[in-house]
Amino acid sequence: MTLLTLFELLVLAGWSSIVLYGFVVSLIGWSTKRREAPLIYPRHIFALIVPVENDEAIIGKTVEHLRRLEYPRNMFEVVIAPVNSTDQTTTVARRKGAIVYGPGNKNWRNRDDAILASLERLSSKNRFDGFIILDAMARLSANYLNVLSDKLSKGALVIQSGYQISGAKWSLETGLRAILAALSPSWLTGWSVKFRLGGGGRRIGFCLSRRIIDKYKIRNPAVTDLDGYTFRLLRENVDVMFAAKAKIYDWSPSLPPVQSLAGRWQTTWYQIRHHALPMIKEGIEWKSMAQVLGGVNAFLPSFTGVLSIGMFFFVLAAYLHGLSSSISIGWMVLNAILSLFVLLRMIQMQSPVIAYATIPMLPFVLWWRALHSCFIKAERVVDPIDPPAEAFVHNKRKSRRRRSPGRHSRRQQSS
Repeated sequence: MTLLTLFELLVLAGWSSIVLYGFVVSLIGWSTKRREAPLIYPRHIFALIVPVENDEAIIGKTVEHLRRLEYPRNMFEVVIAPVNSTDQTTTVARRKGAIVYGPGNKNWRNRDDAILASLERLSSKNRFDGFIILDAMARLSANYLNVLSDKLSKGALVIQSGYQISGAKWSLETGLRAILAALSPSWLTGWSVKFRLGGGGRRIGFCLSRRIIDKYKIRNPAVTDLDGYTFRLLRENVDVMFAAKAKIYDWSPSLPPVQSLAGRWQTTWYQIRHHALPMIKEGIEWKSMAQVLGGVNAFLPSFTGVLSIGMFFFVLAAYLHGLSSSISIGWMVLNAILSLFVLLRMIQMQSPVIAYATIPMLPFVLWWRALHSCFIKAERVVDPIDPPAEAFVHNKRKSRRRRSPGRHSRRQQSS
């Protein structure tokens, strides 16, 4: 047995363990659905927060759509948070009946700042019971707020909405977006939240109750750091409820942007060091299997990564050993299980018919995106323990200014 063959066997065994773990947990979560009680009459007031930039062309239709939801009109508000908007976005939004929260004398650097500032301002009032984060292209199911109000009435503190791809019925991009949505952000999405295993949330359609904001605030960690925030909730024994019937329809015309490979590694290491390892330690101390498994999930690679590497090693094994070799057959079976997982996810997310026709293109799309991610410059992940780069430069300049008089005085003394 060569070293290469031994390496292939070890990778196959490790990948099989990862796939088996995710597959079993997901099937258990999918099969243990409880019969839901009838919807409780609407009793909660919501704030729908929509961060916008220069979205003048679409914000009017978005506000009109949100205000037509099947929910008492006096029990929700559409709140627009403009980020460096230079067109007539805010004017159009006000004309359509939305509330606009601007930064005042300050400047919001990005959408995260706008969301956090809006949450702080809205939560300081005693009017709203729930806060929902959306975007400028948000399209919701008609019963969206009724379902979320029902979840809050039944004790939910944090709710993740359902997600469905929409668009041109026979568009190739619609099919590819549906497949990629079924594989991201986590292969345990939708089922993991039922088991409180962490991860798998989406920023769009994330609902926070007033009780959770009053108790845990929104900046430690920030709500916009969805992975870190859900890890914090898991460590505090807070369930994230999954509301599959409260759907958000994604009408984005393009594929999701490719993320930097180095940036993903930095983010993963940050999550492991600051969230996963402490949570595993606390889970062992408190004998909490949910916390231990939630920490373990942070070590799992993304589903797209698992699928890409599985297909790569299958091609490599077929080239080196032939299709009839045991290693090639092992990778073939593993990829078949992954393909079945993809189909189950697409069925759960009610993907359009065109998505099933574009499945043969999935390997080429994943490999192209993986190759592209290797050449994208990674953004620096700021560690809250370390000072930011700007502060470091500022302190360095101050230290130079402090040292320079000392050197000058020593020169005078020596002369």
